[in-house]
Amino acid sequence: MQTLSKKSIIYYSLIAMPLAIVGLPLYIYLPTYYATVVGINVATVGLILFLARLSDVITDPFFGYLSDKSLELFNSRKPIMIIGSFILIYSFYSLINPNYSYAQIYLLTYSVLIYIGWSMINIPYLTWSAEISKEYEDKTVLNSSRELFTILGVL
Repeated sequence: MQTLSKKSIIYYSLIAMPLAIVGLPLYIYLPTYYATVVGINVATVGLILFLARLSDVITDPFFGYLSDKSLELFNSRKPIMIIGSFILIYSFYSLINPNYSYAQIYLLTYSVLIYIGWSMINIPYLTWSAEISKEYEDKTVLNSSRELFTILGVL
C-alpha cells in the first residue's frame, strides 16, 4: 500500500527535470559544437570527453562516500547536492562559452567539473527513493515518477 503523498512524489521527481534539461545538450550537442563551431578535431573531442568521463571512476565513489558523510553530519544529503548544482551551472556556462584560444583545455577542465557537479547531485538523489520509504510499492512509484519527469525534461 502506497504511503507517500502525491506532493512528496512530485517534489522528489521534480529534480529529475532540470538534470535532463542540462543532460540533453551536454551529450547530444556539445561534441558537435566543439567539433564544428569551436574547431577541435572530432577525434580529439571524443578523446577529451572519454578522459573526462573516465574521471567518474574516481569521483563517483568519493561523492558516494561524501554523500553518506553529509547525511551523518547534516542529517541530509542536500548540502552536497546544492554545492554540486553550483558547480554544474558554472561548468555548463563555461562549456558553452569557451575561450577559443584554449578550447581543448576548456573542454577537458569543464567537462570534468560538470561530471563532478552531476555526480554530486545525482548520486545522493538516486539514493533518496530507497531512503524515503522502505515499501517496495513506494520505491516503484518514486522511481517511475522520477523517470517520467526525466522524459519530460528531455522533451
